[in-house]
Amino acid sequence: MKIGIDIRCLMQDRFSGVSHYTDNLLRALFSVDSENQYILFYNTAGNRSVPKYNFKNVEYRKFSYPNKVLNFSMSFLRFPKIDKMMVGVDIIFLPNHMFFAWSEKCKKVVTMHDLSYKRFPEFISIKSKIWHYLIFSKKLCREADRIIAVSESTRNDLIRIYNIPKSKISIIHEGVGDEFNRIVRKSEIQDIKNKYNLPEKFFLFLGNIEERKNINSLIFAFEEFSKKIPDADYHLVFVGDKKMRTGKLLDTLKKTSFEKKIHFTDYIQDNERLLLYSSAAVLVYPSYYEGFGLPPLEALFAKIPVIVSFSSSMPEIVGKNAILIDPNNISDIVNALSAVTDRYEKNVDYFNGFDTSTWSWKKTAEKTLEVFESLKP
Repeated sequence: MKIGIDIRCLMQDRFSGVSHYTDNLLRALFSVDSENQYILFYNTAGNRSVPKYNFKNVEYRKFSYPNKVLNFSMSFLRFPKIDKMMVGVDIIFLPNHMFFAWSEKCKKVVTMHDLSYKRFPEFISIKSKIWHYLIFSKKLCREADRIIAVSESTRNDLIRIYNIPKSKISIIHEGVGDEFNRIVRKSEIQDIKNKYNLPEKFFLFLGNIEERKNINSLIFAFEEFSKKIPDADYHLVFVGDKKMRTGKLLDTLKKTSFEKKIHFTDYIQDNERLLLYSSAAVLVYPSYYEGFGLPPLEALFAKIPVIVSFSSSMPEIVGKNAILIDPNNISDIVNALSAVTDRYEKNVDYFNGFDTSTWSWKKTAEKTLEVFESLKP
């Protein structure tokens, strides 16, 4: 088969959730499948680059239209057809919902990561609301032959909100890279602390700095924890793109008397994520909603305690291996922090046999390939 893949989500310098998923999935997919031919589509009028996948059965189709013109034309004129631009592909795969136009006869697969823009529109900017409206994601899902949902939570949202038939949706979890399956040396931990000027003991949040992640509640909880246990010398470290900060977050920082113990690092390299996890006392992830939630899973690989919300996909992903909290209850977060630090101070092993073999990009790729094969002409 000829399988066309839209890789426009990889045209960025800094990868986050969707781009991490796409890049890791494609590397694993091309490693396990040497039979099918893959055509990678992207469009840039400038000099934006994409990752290079050096496999014999992979080729690129680059176009240089102004993106705004192409997006408008695909959305409203239904032209040009993306499968025609890639010349005779049997299947089109969108790893993320994007502006689209395709031929009716071409088979279509799309990955849906979440419906946060529907579940929590109050956390979405006006610009983002307009973008989601213009890509017509409901229409995209209804036209797709198969939908990959990264969690059961996302599948349920698709059924309830978009009225998508259950039989059309395949749940395929994300994976964790092989680089997380190694022992971190103490010298590496000290090096990463020195590089980012990190304190000796800290709680870690890793992800985009946005309202949906419930950052404000975490700051309030950290303040209450610090008052409750004044002798504890813990700090709070946020790792994420500084550009994502909101006005409400800055206002919250100004109100707390513990601002000097709250630190922000900018975007970090992928190979530093394991080191950051291993340096922390605990990962705290009190998000209101996640389609999947990769950082808690990665932190479990790093064998550090994890505190997550009991909402959306997170209980599904972490199972019984993390402390679940109510994201709307500050006291719940404070009590979880107190419980974890008590064991941390006593040097009690918090890791309770989490099975890392369950999660791999190879398994994600193999299951994705099964979806493609089910649509074989």
